[in-house]
Amino acid sequence: MYFACIIGFSLLALVLQTTLFSKIPINGAKPDLILIIVSYLSLAKGAETGSVLGFLLGLLQDILSGVFLGSNALAKTILGFVLGSIGKRLYVNSLLLQIFFVFILTFVDEMLLAGLALMLKSYSTQDILNQWIRITPSEAIYNSMLCPFVIVPFKLVETTFGSPQK
Repeated sequence: MYFACIIGFSLLALVLQTTLFSKIPINGAKPDLILIIVSYLSLAKGAETGSVLGFLLGLLQDILSGVFLGSNALAKTILGFVLGSIGKRLYVNSLLLQIFFVFILTFVDEMLLAGLALMLKSYSTQDILNQWIRITPSEAIYNSMLCPFVIVPFKLVETTFGSPQK
């Protein structure tokens, strides 16, 4: 039941991200709910879970959002692995710590995606820099503000159904 709820919440977040939230940007920024989920579950469950989940959810995000196929999958896989490795050494049940990581990871995620866009020459360097400077800080704040609303349901599922260990 635990895994069914995690999959259900993740798919709901993906649908909300690609439909509702993509229509209501704040200061040009759209939230990345998948990043929040990958961040939380990577810290809580470890690098292996973070990597696999990052890849699968990132790939679904690529398919539904129409961006270069594989860019989010690669970025979320890297972030899931790194954060899962860090999570072994930290007390990760703190909501404030989760919000802090989501804030920082938004910048790292956007940097990885910008690097991929530059390598593929899909955007000019100036366009990428302008977006990174103008939109990414707003997106980091947006993600951080939504973080508790995404994480609390996951914590409730873990409390209700138990959670497999790392």
